[in-house]
Amino acid sequence: MRLFVAIPLPESVRDRLADLEQPVEGVRWQRRSQLHITLKFLGDTREEQLDPLVSELSAVRQQEFSMKIKGLGCFPQKGPPRILWAGISNAAELKKLKDRIEEKCVALGFDPEERPFKPHITLGRIQGVTRRDIRSLINQHKQFAIPDVSVREFVMYESILQSDGAVHKRVSGFPLQ
Repeated sequence: MRLFVAIPLPESVRDRLADLEQPVEGVRWQRRSQLHITLKFLGDTREEQLDPLVSELSAVRQQEFSMKIKGLGCFPQKGPPRILWAGISNAAELKKLKDRIEEKCVALGFDPEERPFKPHITLGRIQGVTRRDIRSLINQHKQFAIPDVSVREFVMYESILQSDGAVHKRVSGFPLQ
């Protein structure tokens, strides 16, 4: 199983993000059902690791919180852009949750994340588009914001790779207090 842990987004938020979609050659937009905030990519996971993982993640304690989705950007910072994203501001509580999840997963033998945490929602995959062209799209939406997005749970998903992209199947949910 190819697993990851993420924040699911309410349907109303996914609808607002999907409204940003416009025809841009070289941008393959994510399906509405795929929009989430990844907290930990676990990768290929053996079946026997699943129960201990669910048990450890169930022990994560954190209060529900709100966050703000704000602005668009792209990764990487240098070179050709590959990912179009919506950003997250006021992400202190989100980072705390990510750190708690990371600690539990590393204790079970999963590799620690080496890159700094940059909370975002992947909106699209970019191929063959110049930074200048994508900058134009980003600038059109620099005032974009969705305030007060409630976070009430995190979820472990299985990512099933298919010819037309990945399908995310919910494996287990973990409510916040």
